[in-house]
Amino acid sequence: MPGIDLSGANLSGAGLWDANLNSANLSGANLIDADLYRGNLSYANLSGANLMDARVSEANLREASLQDAQATYAVLGQSDFTGANLSGMDLRNAILGNAILNSATLTGAILDSADLMNADLINANLSGLRSAHSIHVHNTDFTGADMTGFDHNWGVQIQYDDLDTRCPNGKRFTSSSNDCPF
Repeated sequence: MPGIDLSGANLSGAGLWDANLNSANLSGANLIDADLYRGNLSYANLSGANLMDARVSEANLREASLQDAQATYAVLGQSDFTGANLSGMDLRNAILGNAILNSATLTGAILDSADLMNADLINANLSGLRSAHSIHVHNTDFTGADMTGFDHNWGVQIQYDDLDTRCPNGKRFTSSSNDCPF
């Protein structure tokens, strides 16, 4: 189904395991509680889609557009978002553990209580996040990430479980010498 147009479709609760939706148009689609486990959504347009409670784990979302998509409580772990556009995406309480977000754009995204354990955000654009309270990081790599505007004074609370989290400058986070902007 590469390149298929499913814009605005109601796919709530759909079982789309291993689906090949490469370059598909899913903009504005209802994917609430859908299961896209191991799906190929590379280059897909999911702008404005509702992925609340969806399972999109181990999926390929390289270069996909998820601009302004809703993904609260979604399971997105172990997925590859390399180069994807997640601008304005609502990722509150989303599970992004072991996800690859290298060179992804998250400008204006909401990450409240998101789980970023073991995630790679190398060279990701996290500038201008709308909100990022209580992000959970553990062995998370922010090397080279743009975190402009990420200010601990506006209520960002990041929980550190270990010293394997890497700051944008590549150094390991330490509580005694905080080189991270958060």
